[in-house]
Amino acid sequence: PDWEMAGVTYDKSYYRVAVTVSDTNQTDAELEISAPVYTKYNEKGEEVTGTFTQADFENSYEPVPTTYNPQVTKSVELVSGEPIPADKEFSFTLTPDSNNEEGAVLPGGVSSLTAEVTVKAGETSAAAVGFGEITFNKEGTYLFKITEDNLKQDGTYKGYSKDESEWTLQVKVEEVDYRLVATASYLKDEV
Repeated sequence: PDWEMAGVTYDKSYYRVAVTVSDTNQTDAELEISAPVYTKYNEKGEEVTGTFTQADFENSYEPVPTTYNPQVTKSVELVSGEPIPADKEFSFTLTPDSNNEEGAVLPGGVSSLTAEVTVKAGETSAAAVGFGEITFNKEGTYLFKITEDNLKQDGTYKGYSKDESEWTLQVKVEEVDYRLVATASYLKDEV
């Protein structure tokens, strides 16, 4: 077609229809038309075997997938009032809920994602960092758990404590105009 609808895969086969027209009675000028014979060809022009009584085309539809990149940030409460003396890295893990339907694909096909956040020396917080684009190819509501990983035990994190909070990321995916659209919300769980 001259235009295409998002998410539709068009059947690219075609048919050749043959009919025979014959003059059965030369005096009455009547013509006889035989039943049509349909021959189907695939998009490569190869004949498809089978008996066809009409031209049937089968398109398929799948909404255009969407992506969402979950974000995490870190702030450090300065109890002593002193600025952070050196850059500190904190890592977080995002894990899909085991009850999620199929339809959410993590980058690289992994089972969880990790994000590293660095709070710079003299600062109290870091800008948001993404975990990576999650692809959604079906409507539904998808849940993910976000937690802070254990702090390094190398002595450089003395005086720092891990935030024990668990966050639930809810991504609601809906079809809008033949495309999937993701809307996310974050909820801090009581621990």
